[in-house]
Amino acid sequence: MNTYVSPYLAQVLHYSISETGLLMLVLGLIGVLGARLGGHAADKWGTRRIILSSIVVLATSFALLPLMVTSPIMGAALLGVAFGTLFFVSPSIQTYLIQLSPASADLLLSVHSSFIQLGLASGAAIGGLLIHTTATVAYNPWGAGLFLMIGLGFILLAFSKQKQAQIVSG
Repeated sequence: MNTYVSPYLAQVLHYSISETGLLMLVLGLIGVLGARLGGHAADKWGTRRIILSSIVVLATSFALLPLMVTSPIMGAALLGVAFGTLFFVSPSIQTYLIQLSPASADLLLSVHSSFIQLGLASGAAIGGLLIHTTATVAYNPWGAGLFLMIGLGFILLAFSKQKQAQIVSG
């Protein structure tokens, strides 16, 4: 996501270099706030609810973003929602993994970290292919949204499998 945010702000939403720098700072602060609030939300509402709702909000933000090219303020606001949500969901995912197998928490969290890095690299590569195909970063959010929806399908599958296993063992 971060790979194409600065070019998106500059080329699509037409922010200046200094405005882009300031917005990146604000987006980073929104991410910090999102992570803090996400930890509290996981404790209050449960990890599954936070994970599912966050992925839907994130995908929706990305789906709407290319439609906001005529409103830089709305585009920046949607990026703020996306950044906040991206970091908001992280504590829930980590807590969910720890709850899956407390004895293997170290291993699960390290594998999770590896998959985050793989996802960032894959996203950058796929974003580069989109830019090569379309000659613009304008449609990259739709590509990200598509992959989020695919990921949501896998999450729902994993949650249902875990629930079935609990029913069988319980």
